[in-house]
Amino acid sequence: MKVLGCCLLFIMFSFGKSFAQAKINCCPVYKGKILVDNSYKTMGGKLVPRAEISSKRRAVYSASPGVVASMDTSAIQRIYIRVEYLNYTYTYENIKSSECFVGQNIKTGMLVGRLEEGENLYLSISDGKRLIHPESVLSCKE
Repeated sequence: MKVLGCCLLFIMFSFGKSFAQAKINCCPVYKGKILVDNSYKTMGGKLVPRAEISSKRRAVYSASPGVVASMDTSAIQRIYIRVEYLNYTYTYENIKSSECFVGQNIKTGMLVGRLEEGENLYLSISDGKRLIHPESVLSCKE
């Protein structure tokens, strides 16, 4: 409930601002801490900004409302969950087990998956035209 509460506060004070300016995105893990706002290279050599977020808890919550657009499994048997909201796409990576399904409407703060013990969450956000550094729009406080 604390995760959802922080998001509602940001929504109340963000009226009239763009989505990214409003910082209505809550941290997807309880008492999460952004370790690094890092980038990694794709197969095509492009740099993709993403955040590595640590938490002592395993539950992963949605940083925004939206629809679960797709889920896929990586080579190391981790799940990628892609959520779309307005023109934004959130990709949650390194998920061990999902708690949602493709096509599901989700709310901010809703449980979407669980991490393996000791693992960190990776999150990337795009606005349809460009990738956004997650640290600039997330509200993660330990």
